[in-house]
Amino acid sequence: MGGCARFLLVLLVAACLGTTAAAEWRKQPSGTLAWLHAVQFLDGDTGFAAGSNGTLLATANGGSDWNRIAVPRTDTIRDVHFLDRLRGWLLCDRGMFRSGGNASYLLKTIDGGKTWSAVEMNRSPER
Repeated sequence: MGGCARFLLVLLVAACLGTTAAAEWRKQPSGTLAWLHAVQFLDGDTGFAAGSNGTLLATANGGSDWNRIAVPRTDTIRDVHFLDRLRGWLLCDRGMFRSGGNASYLLKTIDGGKTWSAVEMNRSPER
């Protein structure tokens, strides 16, 4: 291996080691016994976590503290996506013992989770 190739390899390994060494994962208390299925952070401080029994949690300090956001239903929240601090969607699952309709639906907020509205998805025709 030539001197230039060896230098590039050492530089690449050093960069990779430096990147992974900087990441530190720590367990954070959520304040809930719900199974959490999804998490999203808008930045280093603002984040959301969602899970069973209509659980939606929010943090404004990088996960050090979590506050529950009221959701009008107790179905399992499978995924969470916020565009910004006000506009967001939850993918909810009625479960296998649902009565009619689709198993999944969306909840939408435009005020940071103060109010939610259901967005039903049309069923595709069976073939």
